[in-house]
Amino acid sequence: MRSETQSTGGPDPSRDRAFVVSGHVSGHASGPADDATADATLTGVGGEHGTDGAGELTSAPETVTSLLRMTRLLVGIATEAVDELDVGVSLPQFRLLLVLSELGPTPSARVADQLGTAPSSVTRLADHLERVGYVVRRRERPNRSVVRLELTTTGSEVVERVGRRRAAELDRLLTALPPHEQAQLAELVTRFCDRAEHERGDHGSVL
Repeated sequence: MRSETQSTGGPDPSRDRAFVVSGHVSGHASGPADDATADATLTGVGGEHGTDGAGELTSAPETVTSLLRMTRLLVGIATEAVDELDVGVSLPQFRLLLVLSELGPTPSARVADQLGTAPSSVTRLADHLERVGYVVRRRERPNRSVVRLELTTTGSEVVERVGRRRAAELDRLLTALPPHEQAQLAELVTRFCDRAEHERGDHGSVL
């Protein structure tokens, strides 16, 4: 296992819906119902090919299968980075940190929208993140019923450390491809992401 100076903080049992394809959040306890929900969301197992019973695939099945396989790999890399650095958070909790890193101080309702989850789930995630010193809650003025979440300096450092670990692992894996194939991959992935983000927006897309 690749090592790096580890931070303090123990794992938290809270779980939430994570991204769209497979990747089990290891090293964090959860209940059977939570695991079933998380695994179903992560793997997209609602339909035989992740269509959730909406009908036959309109794209080439091998393309969809390859993308599902790639996403499982990417989620696995993200999970591994969070676990190996021992920063005391689960992958769903880390996703909340990513939202705040990208948006800055944000009302909890908008964080829930970005994560594609319920506000009550964000409250549970933020409870732990506040306890370990990664997030602070602030009341809006004059409407003090609105709670704004904000990264602390330590929380920002966690996001940066995990990001560096993920980038290093991707860089290591990419060396298996010659430069011209890396360029082709970058072009295709960029085109696909641009189109997908245009159609879907940024709802629930943080990882």
